[in-house]
Amino acid sequence: MVKMTENYKLRCALRHDDDEVRGIAICGNTGKIVTSSDKSIRLWTVQGEHLWKHTYPSPVQCISWIPSNPTLQSGGVSVCMKNVVLVWDLDSRKMVKSLVGHESQVTGIVVDGDDLVSSSIDGTLKRWRNWECMETWAAHEGPIQAVVKLPTGELVTGSSRILESRDSILKMWKGKICLHTFHGHTDTVCGLAAMSDRGILSASHDGSLRFWALNGQETKNMYGHTATVCSVDSLASGLIVSGSEDRSAKIWKGFSCVQSLEHPRCVRDTKFMENGDIVTACSDGLVRIWTVDTNMGDTPDLLVQRFNATIKEKEIRPSRNMVDTTDLLVQRFDATIEEIEKVAEKRKVECVVNTDPMRFRPSRNMVDTTDLLVQRFNATIKEKEKVAEKPKVECVVNTDPMRLVAVDIGGGRTLQYNRSVNVYAAAGRWLIENSEPFQHLLTIKDTILEATGQKDNIFVAPISHKTSYIPPHFKYLPERKTNFDNSIDYAANRANIVDHKEKLLTDSEITTMKSIYGRLESPYDNDPVFQASDIDLLLGMLSSWPPSRISHVIDITRMTVLYHSGANLLMGKIYPCKCPDNDVLMKVIKSNSQTKENLLANIRAVTNLFRSSWCFGWLQAHRIEILSSFSSWHLLGVHDAYSVLILNYAVLLIPSSPSHDGLYHILFAALEILRKNVSFDSKFNALRAVGSMLLLKKGLLENIGRDFVWSIILKASEGCSDSEFHKLQSEIKEVLGI
Repeated sequence: MVKMTENYKLRCALRHDDDEVRGIAICGNTGKIVTSSDKSIRLWTVQGEHLWKHTYPSPVQCISWIPSNPTLQSGGVSVCMKNVVLVWDLDSRKMVKSLVGHESQVTGIVVDGDDLVSSSIDGTLKRWRNWECMETWAAHEGPIQAVVKLPTGELVTGSSRILESRDSILKMWKGKICLHTFHGHTDTVCGLAAMSDRGILSASHDGSLRFWALNGQETKNMYGHTATVCSVDSLASGLIVSGSEDRSAKIWKGFSCVQSLEHPRCVRDTKFMENGDIVTACSDGLVRIWTVDTNMGDTPDLLVQRFNATIKEKEIRPSRNMVDTTDLLVQRFDATIEEIEKVAEKRKVECVVNTDPMRFRPSRNMVDTTDLLVQRFNATIKEKEKVAEKPKVECVVNTDPMRLVAVDIGGGRTLQYNRSVNVYAAAGRWLIENSEPFQHLLTIKDTILEATGQKDNIFVAPISHKTSYIPPHFKYLPERKTNFDNSIDYAANRANIVDHKEKLLTDSEITTMKSIYGRLESPYDNDPVFQASDIDLLLGMLSSWPPSRISHVIDITRMTVLYHSGANLLMGKIYPCKCPDNDVLMKVIKSNSQTKENLLANIRAVTNLFRSSWCFGWLQAHRIEILSSFSSWHLLGVHDAYSVLILNYAVLLIPSSPSHDGLYHILFAALEILRKNVSFDSKFNALRAVGSMLLLKKGLLENIGRDFVWSIILKASEGCSDSEFHKLQSEIKEVLGI
């Protein structure tokens, strides 16, 4: 068993191919591992000795270990290529079987007793017995991307996100019977692992890892990666390893990240060996083995130096200061990079654990020849940084009178509007600079449009939708998960709804409400199922109960939408809604947000809707109405709940919003929180929202000004002694390039 008293260190690196390594199979207790790439599979000893290679004409999607059986005396490996599963005998190193039947790419295969079960992006699972297909069943509506066998005997599958189902799901199978459906991930589930007999681990394109109990309940969310999580594996001790497109493999203990193993490129696969060593497959063509065993000997100095230099180079190259400003500069920069990489290519070693001392002796001449290249590279970086400094101005104000317009806001006040600036950005900045209430944003925006004769959204700012570089040392940015509120006193709520002396429910409605309470409070029902009649009753109560008691109905409604069936049924009733009068929830928000109790209940209810992807469309469609209805958040003192709502909206809009008004709307709402006299918890949430949007949507800053944003953040931090707040502030300072 591995004890995390020591950090994992690089033991050896195995050169697979010049293209990316995709998969790893640990071959039981044989002391061997198999790796796959776009071109081939290779067999190695766990010490790093290369034993065998076979080349394929097509990329190998995944590989799996098959224990010994009558056909494979010493075990074998399954190779999934296109829609075929190829089975290799590792003793004879010959292909012995070919399993043909899937219509599309095979994505995984597991051993289930004497059978094999394969998954495919055609959405089906196939059971193979004696190398023949025995049964096929449609398991998911969308492509299946992963399958795993649990120690308890069940299978678990994970799928891609499809529009019709709105979310990515996991399913647990006993034979062809689906026992549980797991909802939670908001993007493709691409990796699965069994965590002993405790539950299931899943890795997703949404950047998260999740741990699920065997009954289908999501119990832990693990955030630490800043891009797609490609793979996950675990040991019986509870140690977890994950690989990601953020160029790292992370080690988790107690569901917290305890170490990050940086790589030059994407980490496609991660596996634990039986002795606790970790194997990682990287897109740079290398398989790396990491260990905590101090008896394995020190890694050769040359390997460590080259590895650290590679990591450092990869961190430099995506620098935000390397702005492409002139074609000539870009060409010179790219040419320099290519020249350095060509020289580095000549210095590659086939397998760094080779004991021949001559294999590790770098040529002195080669080192000397790179000096000039390094100087040229550094000179190029400096030149680009100088050029990049030029556009760092507060806000470009074009003096062309046709572009600069004086807009009469009323009351003798004027807004100097530049036509090249997004109208939402101009309106939001004017409100903050003049200490005006944020709910006037749309009024100011319309005034600008009318004065300039523009149509709504006529100007589209250059917001990049490409993947942003996220520094690996960032702890707080970007925020990728939404928050919810599951705190409630059921006894008090029941007393105000069912047992109140002024009864507003019939006997049958009281029976239904007691059933709802029973399902919500049951410790054995972790994913309660609601019926359409339950939601109909709650909506009827929301539309008819008096303002003095409606907050209790809102509270019990927000608890039901935390669960898949509740959110699904509610949205089926109110969205999309051809008649606005039928959207009971929106009517309650507009008409019952005047008191602190009702406003707080409404904010918490909307916040909980972010828990389910079924609600995302409704949340985006009603964003303006919702925030306008909650405009008295500061006056009524519900800033903590409101800041969580704003942070949730930032998380929702960053990856999905094609328009700019929503992003600016939430950005200025967060900045308004920072300018108010509120708790530092509220400011911390607002700061994460601002930082996440500016980090992942680069063009937002161009229309409002770097110094303008930073001055608000500095003012908000006055009097704060919390170290976490200042660490987050430092990350935003780096994002702003200050």
